[in-house]
Amino acid sequence: MVLDKKRQTWKLVTARSEAFISPKGESFKGDFANIRNSRGWSSTLIASIDKKPLKESTRILILHLSDVKNTNMRFDDPEMTILRASGTTPHLARRAESVVTFNDAREGWKLYALRQDGSRGGEVEIERANAKASAKLSTVRGKSVVFAYELVKE
Repeated sequence: MVLDKKRQTWKLVTARSEAFISPKGESFKGDFANIRNSRGWSSTLIASIDKKPLKESTRILILHLSDVKNTNMRFDDPEMTILRASGTTPHLARRAESVVTFNDAREGWKLYALRQDGSRGGEVEIERANAKASAKLSTVRGKSVVFAYELVKE
């Protein structure tokens, strides 16, 4: 685990997960994937769903989170530490965009944006070049807010 106060970043790499937190413009290298934040603050988690190491897993969850709040959520202080009203759905998300690049071509794999209930939404394009695969993660896709993705070998 690496915390860099000067860059305001955090990174954790294990055999079954990799996690990164950073502002816009920062990049990270993991053993399984690299992340480049191109817009806004975000937290990204890449985790094996089937309890295998990422390099052997056939189902992987990717969480891509930004500043998220409920509609009409209210706080009693500017630091937003004292919650007055929890609000309601829909969730409001600050737009964040990142590019995840996998350390191989991920041939035969698909990436799906997940709906708020965990079901699969639309397929997300995976670009392949130079024996690597990459995909753009965004907390906003059309009129939908997306926080989770499933990367699956099909």
